Amino acid sequence: MNKKTVKTILAIILTAVLVWLLSSQVNLVETFGLIKSLPLQILLASFGLYILGHIGRAVRFYRLLGWKTGFHELFSIVCLHNLFINTLPARTGEVSYLYMTQKRDVPLTKAGSVLVIARVLDMISISLILVFAVSFTESLPAVLTAFSQWIIILLLVCLFFLFMAVYFGTNVIEVLQKVSGKFKFGESKKVQWLLEKGMEIAESFTVLKSRWKFLEHLSYSLFIWGVRFVLFWLILFGLGIEIGIWLGIIGITLPMISTFLPIQGLGGFGTFEGVFAGSFILLGVATQTAILSGFAFHIVFLTYAIVMGLYGFVVLTLVPKLKKN
Repeated sequence: MNKKTVKTILAIILTAVLVWLLSSQVNLVETFGLIKSLPLQILLASFGLYILGHIGRAVRFYRLLGWKTGFHELFSIVCLHNLFINTLPARTGEVSYLYMTQKRDVPLTKAGSVLVIARVLDMISISLILVFAVSFTESLPAVLTAFSQWIIILLLVCLFFLFMAVYFGTNVIEVLQKVSGKFKFGESKKVQWLLEKGMEIAESFTVLKSRWKFLEHLSYSLFIWGVRFVLFWLILFGLGIEIGIWLGIIGITLPMISTFLPIQGLGGFGTFEGVFAGSFILLGVATQTAILSGFAFHIVFLTYAIVMGLYGFVVLTLVPKLKKN
């Protein structure tokens, strides 16, 4: 049994166990009634913001990759990539982006390093928005206050990592090349290949060496997550969790960060709802409401990902085939 099969089995087990534990506290059938109660204008507005966020992601990749072909093609890749991220377990959906860009002649190392840059900028942006939200909130439960402090530490770690990669990444690889050259293992083709790819990745990070370039790409990320947090709050409001936008941002940050970790099951079900419920219970939302809202929120958000993912699939796969015929 290979590792991929083991991961899939574990993901199914994790999803089943967590969903069972949460469903034992509520009647999950009520979730669909909650979704039906969402006002149409909120669904349309939040879906529009979802598309706007995808456009922001496509622009960021377009600039970071130096994309040469059509923007619409890259937007479709973003749509399909996001669907895989939201449905496949343990962040394995990230591989889809590498596969699709490599098929379009983007070097694997460049695509991979750009993806890392994007994720680091995502974490910096989420942290900055959270810090901003906390500054507008008078009091928070002790757990969320501690969590906010850890987020600030995460922000500093991400900034330090980015600084080191941008300004010293190539220097580190050059030192490793010199050291390996003095020993026999440096003659190994595998070592030479690793150092060569390491240099390519390090050089990719230098795109942020200019202050204006860094601010440009950070502004894209802040736009993406600013739009996304407004979208989250709209759905929360439509589901009946009527809390201020700043508390809503604080409440949704923890479940969203959990999606960045390689712990989620199939479709993210179970893990997302568990963290979502815990976060909003701490903010004073009733347990049953928090759990049901978590499932409803997730289903709505996943539906958006499926719709846009299907759009990306049609543009990238079916349309070219129809043109050939």
